Amino acid sequence: MNIGYTKGLTLLLLVRMLSACHSEGKEIEENAIRFESVVVEKTYPVENKKDTTTEGRVLKIHFTYPTEYANRGVLEAVQQQFVRSMLGDTYAQLPIREAVNKYVEDYGLHLKDRDVSDFEQDTEDRTA
Repeated sequence: MNIGYTKGLTLLLLVRMLSACHSEGKEIEENAIRFESVVVEKTYPVENKKDTTTEGRVLKIHFTYPTEYANRGVLEAVQQQFVRSMLGDTYAQLPIREAVNKYVEDYGLHLKDRDVSDFEQDTEDRTA
């Protein structure tokens, strides 16, 4: 059998199969779900006076979450799950932007409360 004939026949069968897959039935309506993002980038100065090479700690958050969905109850549950999985249970009951702002604030307070850097803590743990 000629190779050109085989290729032509294969192409014809492929086109026929692809055109047969197109259905003229009822189209399915897509879920109309919309997303927004909260972006935060904040640098916290290092309190360790011994380490002059480090400029600070950088907290970067790019949090994309659903804002619109037909079923309001489902939307709120999904938003709560997004917050819980990204920021933790502490922030799950807050509105998203408020939860992110509170997380950033708490992160800064946590850093200020620390007396030693992570490196110093790791070093102390190994020598003890």
